[in-house]
Amino acid sequence: MPAWPKRRIILCTAVLLTYAAALAAQATPIITGSSKALQDTGNFKVKERVVYLPTAQLMWMAYAKIKTVQHAGVLSRATRSSYASTEVVSPVDTAKLQPLAQALYDDLSAKLKAGGWDVQNAQATNASLTGLKAHAADAKTGLPVETWGMGKYAVITPSGMPSIDTQAPSSGMAQGRFIKDKGGVVLIPIYRFDTASLSSERSTGYSDTSAATGASAELRLGGGFSVISARGWFSSIIYEHLAVPAAVGQLQLSGSNADSKMNAGTSRWLGLADSSKSAFTFVPDGDKAYVEALRVGKEFNSAMVERLNAKAK
Repeated sequence: MPAWPKRRIILCTAVLLTYAAALAAQATPIITGSSKALQDTGNFKVKERVVYLPTAQLMWMAYAKIKTVQHAGVLSRATRSSYASTEVVSPVDTAKLQPLAQALYDDLSAKLKAGGWDVQNAQATNASLTGLKAHAADAKTGLPVETWGMGKYAVITPSGMPSIDTQAPSSGMAQGRFIKDKGGVVLIPIYRFDTASLSSERSTGYSDTSAATGASAELRLGGGFSVISARGWFSSIIYEHLAVPAAVGQLQLSGSNADSKMNAGTSRWLGLADSSKSAFTFVPDGDKAYVEALRVGKEFNSAMVERLNAKAK
């Protein structure tokens, strides 16, 4: 990640922390260490409570699309199919997101230390942790990106820290080589945020088909963390993203084929497929999305440490 001026990062981080602390005192956590939303895979053992923390990966939704199609049923009189799609573009403000990634990294480090772990930070770790595969860069923005589900996410890390493709086998092998003769674990956290929720529905009636898609502005938390030790590996992932109960912006219509669509009756008479397409842009409400992301990201940090401590016994 390119480095932003240190004074600007400190100022942005201080503002986010102030607002997030005020909100945290009022809100009920959306995730805890015992949440069923966290799905575990694997197992590991440790000789020493040492954690190597090479980076923190904040994945912010840049683009998402949902589509659905309903074909005519065999037992109905419907003769045409229906297709619908909705896409959302979300701005990626690195000036706001990089301080957020740093704040989440610092909070996780502090909570690990409070939980009895000796934390080796990125500066102490990354010179000897080599062979990791980075995410591919987006051709337009130059930012690392990852595709997950229906979305494409920009990968934001604290200044000077790498993006790591944890799905790549070479990244897992690199961590294994690094930790082989050590007693602790390598931990890589991922905070994945949606700025919209997408939905679809479809049906077939006696003489027609229908398909519809939609989107609404909503901050949603996903992500997970991976752990590799000399004696095993472990991951805990939020597959079904969790809604954050706060209004953080709105969706602005940026395109639709509604005006150019053929009259439904004519389309039905000709037996042509009915197509419905729409596109939106997420418009944030000030810094609310970033403040809420920090708040629930810190909740996720607490859940990570709780889950890690439970598994490391």
